Amino acid sequence: QPAKQQDRPPPREDYPVLEPYVPMAMLFWRATGAMRYPAMGGPPIGLDWVQVETLARNTGHPLPLGEWVVDTLEAMAAAACKILHEKAEREAKTRDKGKD
Repeated sequence: QPAKQQDRPPPREDYPVLEPYVPMAMLFWRATGAMRYPAMGGPPIGLDWVQVETLARNTGHPLPLGEWVVDTLEAMAAAACKILHEKAEREAKTRDKGKD
């Protein structure tokens, strides 16, 4: 095995998970493909809520989506968009440096 894998501790399977978060986290994971993008391209700007509701309905998530679920999904999407925007800015700066 490569040296990096030998240094890793064995995987643990006893991490506690708060059961109420699992369905919402799975919905967010599925909804990452339902992000809205700007018309001129670029990183996503948020969730497409029509698609999120359809995903929720098709995967058996309780409807209507409660205020807590919507707020949490919005916060998760905002964090994901921020990360993707920062990544795009870094990549743009790298591209711009290469043009000099």
